[in-house]
Amino acid sequence: EWTRKKDLPVKRAALGMVPLNGKLYAFGGSEHVTGHTEAFVYDPDTDAWTDIAALPVPREHLASAVIDGKVYAIGGHTSHWLKPLTTVFAYDPHTNTWSEKAPLPIPLSGMDAAAYKEKIYILGGQQRWAVSPYSFAYDPMKNIWSRKADIPTGRYAGAVVSAADGIHLIGGDNVVYDTKFFPEHDVFRP
Repeated sequence: EWTRKKDLPVKRAALGMVPLNGKLYAFGGSEHVTGHTEAFVYDPDTDAWTDIAALPVPREHLASAVIDGKVYAIGGHTSHWLKPLTTVFAYDPHTNTWSEKAPLPIPLSGMDAAAYKEKIYILGGQQRWAVSPYSFAYDPMKNIWSRKADIPTGRYAGAVVSAADGIHLIGGDNVVYDTKFFPEHDVFRP
């Protein structure tokens, strides 16, 4: 059964959204091919959205994850997919502030992200006209990224989830500015 809840205060697509401590955090995204900075928190107990500190840099098609009680906005692009970003920001809900973290090793948008065993993993993505086969891990304790094993088939816009047996990556597209969708299901065990 579907239940209608309070709408997001703005129209958005390609935004980041993550759960943390029983609330939902939504940030960035696009409206008419323009990245935005607005950020909100949704409280299901009150069915209300509240403004929180805006992202320092507008972005859409970003990756998002939660680790150590912080919300991460990773990469994406501002207004054109040919200009992906390397910037990474972490939101602290206790101080209502975003802080800049170590940048991605390469500019990426449309990538997938998963938190797994105290690290954030970035899988695939778009690098301007190329599809990335790369995977990277972010260590929040050391504030560094490290390269991990390449994805068997480079892709962007797949679906990813952390499970007990590793990080599952399913589907996606591996041709930029065209479509070549596929059903591949790969599991990464760091």
